[in-house]
Amino acid sequence: MKNEVKVTRITELNRDYFTALCPEEILNDDELVLLGAISDEGYACSALAAGIDDGMAYLEWLYTEPSMREQGAASAMLDMLLTLLEDSGLDGIEAFYPYGEWEMDDLLTEFGFLVGDENNMYKVPISDLVYSAPMDEITERFRNRNVFPLSGAKMMEELKDFLARQDTEIHIPEDISDIYSFVRKDDEGRIRGCILTREENEWDLKVEYLTSDGSVETIEDLIGALTNVVLESELTEGYIYFTDGTDKAVSLVEHITGEDRDTYRVSGNRHAVVLGL
Repeated sequence: MKNEVKVTRITELNRDYFTALCPEEILNDDELVLLGAISDEGYACSALAAGIDDGMAYLEWLYTEPSMREQGAASAMLDMLLTLLEDSGLDGIEAFYPYGEWEMDDLLTEFGFLVGDENNMYKVPISDLVYSAPMDEITERFRNRNVFPLSGAKMMEELKDFLARQDTEIHIPEDISDIYSFVRKDDEGRIRGCILTREENEWDLKVEYLTSDGSVETIEDLIGALTNVVLESELTEGYIYFTDGTDKAVSLVEHITGEDRDTYRVSGNRHAVVLGL
C-alpha cells in the first residue's frame, strides 16, 4: 500500500524544509511556481519548480527523494501543476532533462507528454583515450608546463576574466572538480586555456568546457594533465562524456582514438512536451 503524500506550495515559511531537495537559487526565485510534497510521516520528500517562457510553461526542477519515488509524490505534484495551469492560456508544458532518466520518461509519458531526444552527447571509454598511441605521444611531451589544478577563489576569478576576454558566456557549475579540472598559464602567469571537468559518479567524468588561446601545445598540456591524474586515480574503467558545446574536445577525441565522433555519439538530453492544457 502506497503512503499518501500531501502537496503544498513552497513559500518563505516552509522553504527551509525543501533545501535538501532543490537548489537554493531555484527556491529563492520568485518568478517560479514552487510545489512540494510532504510524506504521511511529515517530512519533505519531493520538490517541483515551473516557470513560464514565451507562452509555454516549463519544468525547471523536479526531484523526489529516492525512497518515495514509488509513492506517487511526483505524480501528485504534476497533477497539482496541471490544475494550477488549467485555463491559463498557455500553449503547453516543456521539460528538458538528462538522457537516461527513465523514471522521468515514464512519469511524463503517463501524463501525456511526448518524449524524445534533444541535442547530443559523446560517451567515450576512458581506456580508448589513455591507452592510445597519440595519447602516449602527448603524455611524453607533457612536463607539467605551467598547468595548474583549478582550485581557490583567486584562480576562479582569473579564469572568469580569461573567459570574459574571449567573449565566452559560460556558467561554471559549482560542482566542477578541482581534481580533474586544470588551467594552463603562460610564462607571465596569464591563463591561456582551461579544461573544466565534473565527476558524474565514482567512475565517470564529464568535460563541461575545453578552450585555449588557439595553441595546440595548450590543448595538449591540458589533456596531458587530465590523463596523468586519471591514470594516477586508476579511473580507467569508466567513461568521459563530452557535450556538443565542447567541439574542440570532441575533435581531439577523434584525433586521439582514430574513431569518428559518431562512434561515441549518444543522446544528450530528453525533450518532453505536452500541448493543449
